[in-house]
Amino acid sequence: AVKLKGKKTGGPYLSLYILAALSPDEIEIRITDERIEKIDFDENVDLVGITVVTSLAYRAYEIADEYRKRKIPVVLGGIHVSILPEEAIHHCDSVIIGEAEEIWAHVVRDAQNGKLQRFYRTTKFPDLTHSPIPKWELLKPNLYSYFTVQIGRGCPFDCDFCLVKQFNGRELRYRRIERVITEIETLQRIDSKKLIFFTDDNILANPKFSEELMNQLIPLNIKAWWCQSSLNRLKNDSLLDLMYKAGCRVIFVGIESVSQKSLDSLNKGMGNKVADYKEILKKVHSQKMAICG
Repeated sequence: AVKLKGKKTGGPYLSLYILAALSPDEIEIRITDERIEKIDFDENVDLVGITVVTSLAYRAYEIADEYRKRKIPVVLGGIHVSILPEEAIHHCDSVIIGEAEEIWAHVVRDAQNGKLQRFYRTTKFPDLTHSPIPKWELLKPNLYSYFTVQIGRGCPFDCDFCLVKQFNGRELRYRRIERVITEIETLQRIDSKKLIFFTDDNILANPKFSEELMNQLIPLNIKAWWCQSSLNRLKNDSLLDLMYKAGCRVIFVGIESVSQKSLDSLNKGMGNKVADYKEILKKVHSQKMAICG
């Protein structure tokens, strides 16, 4: 699908654009995404920051090692290294453990002063009401198939196989809706035809908040957007109707299993009831939205 659209890849990773917006104003920033362009390891830079997900951890470590060979300090962050910091430190000068919003500026100042610490650990989950709009002016939009936007973090469920509860917590934290709307308007000015993927792990976790969000999305006339939701939140006809009117066309859900016993054994039974699957899927389809299970 990406090649058919003439793009290089799907959507941009959000973390680096958020950190760019949180960096001191005097810092010159360049974001390189190896999915769309080659890395210039000989570029004259003072500090390298890499966000690491498990599926790309080996490559992230290779990139970090290449920069360190050139005596350039490297900071690693993200879910993978937050869970395995002692592994990651063999490939970098510093590891950020947890969400970086509250400490990133401090990390940059330490780097400027040549005093990078080996580990930076966040002491609390950041208040997202103060979260800035990512620095989208650094994006190369023509190379991506869709935009990515995050509204909130955290998930109330406790599924055994999931790291969201450990990395983002079970308490729901949201950005201010008006700031999300401003960000989407910014992205629409860049490319009004590009799809939007809301990266929240469970966009409908708080139905009251979700309803307010949908009502404010409707006037934006977004061409189409996708999201992720738990199955148990897809029983609400009025909310599904609002989602369609606001531009939702695809909902990603974790079906995981058709065995209730298996779901219960993994603490997934709270959100997934096999007996409800058929009704929920039919309900979503009747609202002209697709399910990606």
